[in-house]
Amino acid sequence: MAHTVKVLILNAGSGTLKAAVFTDPGGPTGEPSDPGWSSTEAAAGGRHGDAAARILDRTVDDVDVVAHRIVHGGTEIIEPTVVTSEVRAALDDAAPLAPIHGPAALAVLDAAKRAIPDAQHVAVPDTGFHRTMPAQAAAYAGPYQWFETGLRRIGFHGLAHEYAAHRAAFVLGRPAETLGVVSCHLGGGCSVAAVDRGRSVDTTMGFTPVDGLAMATRSGAVDPGLLIHLLRTGTNVDELDDTINHRSGLLGLSGRSADFTEVLEHAATGDDRCKLAIDVYLHRLRTATGAMAAALDGLDAIVVSGGVGERCVAVHDELRRLSATLRDEPPVLIEAAREDWVLALAATAAVE
Repeated sequence: MAHTVKVLILNAGSGTLKAAVFTDPGGPTGEPSDPGWSSTEAAAGGRHGDAAARILDRTVDDVDVVAHRIVHGGTEIIEPTVVTSEVRAALDDAAPLAPIHGPAALAVLDAAKRAIPDAQHVAVPDTGFHRTMPAQAAAYAGPYQWFETGLRRIGFHGLAHEYAAHRAAFVLGRPAETLGVVSCHLGGGCSVAAVDRGRSVDTTMGFTPVDGLAMATRSGAVDPGLLIHLLRTGTNVDELDDTINHRSGLLGLSGRSADFTEVLEHAATGDDRCKLAIDVYLHRLRTATGAMAAALDGLDAIVVSGGVGERCVAVHDELRRLSATLRDEPPVLIEAAREDWVLALAATAAVE
């Protein structure tokens, strides 16, 4: 491959498509390089293919590599992988495990392959960073056959958590291989991860991105017995799927909005449901962050990223109160997640 590599990043969210172009994104140390061009297109109603077409009309010239963020690569695609017909089929099988993001990412992938057939397309799974989790963190305490056949905790937001560990090392002026970091990525989806010496050792999301923290529209952790009770008393599987993915979390508890800031504003006016939604959200965040700290041999920093994590003072205050109770009072670092740069690095390395 030529020395200068042009990488197009395509990151399909639930209602947007983010794109960026990097030329020689560099190595995994120091400050991240900035893209030469970036854009965010609306893709409401699942119209990610249309959003991809608008972006691709402007970015196809001389692209060598296209990096696709894949939220769930299933049990087969666990690291950055050049997309072949076999890989595409495996991604199709895994898409239902991330119903908010999976189909959107594949619509974008297909549109990009049609528009730039000569480029190398790389699937970068958001689960890949967590493949270093030890068995005791990854296994569910069900039949051993679950673990044996890949029914295990997989973890998500790996690109954001990987960058958080990198950023903590840069800010603290220490090698990542010497640090214990808890990364809190809080956007529409939310998760916390324990990163020990640059490697993920535990995280709050599980086999799917529904587990763990309370989120914008996702329930987070729910007693499986409650779900069984709902199924036995008239709720069908599709209704339950829709409820825990699209009608829970901040939206479900508040009855008003999935937006943290909006719910917080209503809570301040005395809306009891909105106050409960915020209290549940912050309580789950605090206890999960403490649990992830316990998975480390020592905690050097808490890093907060994502749309909610970067902007919401209530989140920062909650985590600083937690930090004050911990030994050595580790700093709480507020950082913008640079998933685009991590995607560029990962895809470039996959084709070298």
